[in-house]
Amino acid sequence: MGVKPFAAGNTLESLRDSDFDSCSAYGEVIDNSIQADAENIKIKFEPRARTHIARVIFTDDGRGMDRDVLQNCLRLGWSSRYNDRSGIGRFGVGMTLGAIHECRRIEVFSKPEGGEWHYTYLDLDEIEENDRKGEEWEIPTPIKRSPKDHVPDAYIPRTHGTIVIWSKYDRARDSLRKILDEFRVCSRIGESRQSSCHEFDHGGLDKGQAGLCETLDIL
Repeated sequence: MGVKPFAAGNTLESLRDSDFDSCSAYGEVIDNSIQADAENIKIKFEPRARTHIARVIFTDDGRGMDRDVLQNCLRLGWSSRYNDRSGIGRFGVGMTLGAIHECRRIEVFSKPEGGEWHYTYLDLDEIEENDRKGEEWEIPTPIKRSPKDHVPDAYIPRTHGTIVIWSKYDRARDSLRKILDEFRVCSRIGESRQSSCHEFDHGGLDKGQAGLCETLDIL
């Protein structure tokens, strides 16, 4: 009888020790938003115990994904642009690898223009539990689900877009304030477009801890 070439839970735990830092991990999600022609990208940091991160919510108004692309977007090694040298996301590992460097659960909502919101997720705890049982864990088939119960209304794109939520956040090496202080991003979406609004919300920390909600431009 054959065996699987790797135990998914242990392999993913090993991959968590990649050379990403927090800002590089966030940048992988932003890269995907830019590739999806997003004009507005928002990032909301929700604090835990005032100085640590409970969740990070990324939203964009890009093209959104259909159910097939949505289910596959969390697979390591899968990309709708695999080996495409014309853009980012060439090898299909960055977004998930960056996410698991920081947290144990990744949830994705997406809605293409004229379509409906669908949802799927990846959870390292569930994968490890299945490994212990000798069962293979699979990324769930996307289901219809509104993000309204999971994301503040101001962060939900109206007609199309994608929402990525990082939770079970256990690997931030710095305090929330330090991460926010270091996270300043300016990148060019396209010379023919106006700068798109890129909002960073510190999630309720007082001014003495993190300053006011910041707004930056992705150029």
